[in-house]
Formats: sequence, structure tokens, C-alpha cells
Amino acid sequence: MERMKVAYIFPGQGLEPQIGLWDKLAWSPAAQKVFAKADKVLGYSFSGLVKDGPVEDLAKSSKIQLYTGVYSIAALAAAKEMYGEFFAEDPDAATGHSLGKYAASAAARKVRLEDVIYLVRRRGEIMEKFGGVGGMAVVMGYRDPQVIEELHRRSNAVPVNFNSSKQTVFSGSQEEIKLVIAEAPKVGARATAIAVPLAAHHPKLMAVASDKFDEKELSNIEFMDSEVPFVINGEEPRFSKLGSEIQQSLREQIRKPVYWQKEVELMINSGIRNFLEFGPEPVLTRLLRWINKEVRGYWIGDYESAIGLKEFLLSSKA
Repeated sequence: MERMKVAYIFPGQGLEPQIGLWDKLAWSPAAQKVFAKADKVLGYSFSGLVKDGPVEDLAKSSKIQLYTGVYSIAALAAAKEMYGEFFAEDPDAATGHSLGKYAASAAARKVRLEDVIYLVRRRGEIMEKFGGVGGMAVVMGYRDPQVIEELHRRSNAVPVNFNSSKQTVFSGSQEEIKLVIAEAPKVGARATAIAVPLAAHHPKLMAVASDKFDEKELSNIEFMDSEVPFVINGEEPRFSKLGSEIQQSLREQIRKPVYWQKEVELMINSGIRNFLEFGPEPVLTRLLRWINKEVRGYWIGDYESAIGLKEFLLSSKA
């Protein structure tokens, strides 16, 4: 099978938890080993929580981040198990949206799996404890980029995820998010709340959580060099193979914006035309269509999508 130029991408936190999602990867021994590793690191049956709930527990920030992160890594393990020849070679880039950076760091061999699970757990716990009460809303359907600035002026909520020219996510207090949703139609857009029970990436509301996570947790984990280019987020994103640079880039991530569109454009400009997303839902695959219709994305998150990956690989773009 001829090797295509490909990036591995991993979703962030804003997903609705689904009880029974475990069954979608139960066919894969490799995926089950990832969940077993999580159970061991966490000291309780996290796989049981994913399988049986209750959904109210999974919806907490401290659990939904684990749910997304562990599932994404397990989906990659399942794909590797099924298509060993293709996955024997490194991807041409690896990255993730916000929380997805941690799954990407495991995929790129920058951090050990057990350390990624630990970091994701502590990230969620600290954000939940010190992030206060807040929320997020996704704004879509606008044509004029000035709409985003106007919504900020009207609501005081902060635009924090620049996902595409047609989608931006706001973060703020609950009242500020309600204002974003109410005011969006008045300025030619539409907005809906997303399943994040706090103001992620907010520069002020997440400041304490960010400091505590960076100083007490992130600094104590070893990040390693590898040959896989990792995309560092920022207004001018760039590639890095150095563990120390990737670790530094994750400092203050909790309270800094996500420039997802720019990350994708960086990869496209490097020659990548194929994107494989691993996770519970095809969130980033959908976004690709809004960023560049000339590239291809494929999501792997259950048995059917894993089987269908073969056709995608055979019909890949160079």
C-alpha cells in the first residue's frame, strides 16, 4: 500500500458524553489495552464509567476530558492494529484541538501514554476546581468577520477558538454566554451553547487553573524528542520535533486561544492533503470542509469507520 502524506488530528473537550461508546471499540484488543492502562493509572474502573455511566459523572470536566482523550488514543490503537503496514510509518504531522494536543503528544511519542492519561486527568480536575462557573458557545453562519468583534462588544465574552472563517467559539461567564446566544441573530449569525461546563481558554477566568496546572503538573512530566512534527498552537503556528518546545507550548494553554484554522493551513502549506481524525465523533473532519475543500479528512472512532479506512487509504491524495 503506497504511503500517503498524512496528519493525525485529535478533538478537544466539547463533546456530549455517550454511555455505551465503549462498545464501539470493544472489538479491538489494542483499544481495550488503552482503556485497561487508563484504569490502572487512574486507580478505578474508568472503562466501566464509559461503558455504564452514569452520564452525569462523565459530563463533569474532570471526566469528559478523560473520556475524549483516552477514547481518541484507543481509536488510534485500533486503527494501528487493523492496518499495521500503513501505521508502521510515522505521520507527517500530529496535532490536536486544545485538549487534543495531549492525545497527539502520545501519538507523536512525545509523552508516555501513562503520563498523558495522568496529565489529562489533572488538567480536568484543576480546571473544574479552579475554573469557576462559566460556559462556551459556538458562533456560526456569519460572513463578515466583524461579527465576532461586535459580539464581544455586546456580551463581554471572549472569542477563544478560531476554528474556521465560519466558526468561532466564545468563552465567558454563564450570563455572558447567554448574551452571545441572544445577540448573535441580531448581527447576522447563530450561536448555541456547547457541552463545556466552564470557561475554557478564558484569559482571566482560567488564570488560576492555568498557573496551578503548569507549575504543579506539566512541569514534572518528561517530554521527549521524536521525528514526528508536532504543530505548536499560536497566531503563527509552527512545527517542532523537540519535546522541550512542545512542553513549553502547552504552558498557559488553558487560558490561551486556539488557532485551529491556522494550524490546519500550516499543515496544508507543508504539502499534507490527508487528515485522519481519531476520537468519539468526526468533529475536526467536519471543520476541514470549512477550511479547505481541496483536502480530505477521515474519522476513525468505531468498527465501521475502521473498516472504511481501507478505501480512504487506497484512494488517497499524494
